Amino acid sequence: MDDFKSENGSYVGTCPWAYGGLYRPETQHANAFGEVWAGDPPHEAPGWYDLYDTDEAMNIVHRQQQDIAKFLGKGQ
Repeated sequence: MDDFKSENGSYVGTCPWAYGGLYRPETQHANAFGEVWAGDPPHEAPGWYDLYDTDEAMNIVHRQQQDIAKFLGKGQ
């Protein structure tokens, strides 16, 4: 976030593969589309790259978003 706020404005964003939310791969219950995976492509293990609702990474991303929104709001 410090780099984003600096004069050069560089920033490498957060880019998770998929948001798994409440989904857990070990349940293996088909969803409304008859699929047992959340955001992963079929060639990946179910849930391998998902971020779940209880992951600390989601809190980090949320805090970053709030920080940047506050920073951008000051420029208006």
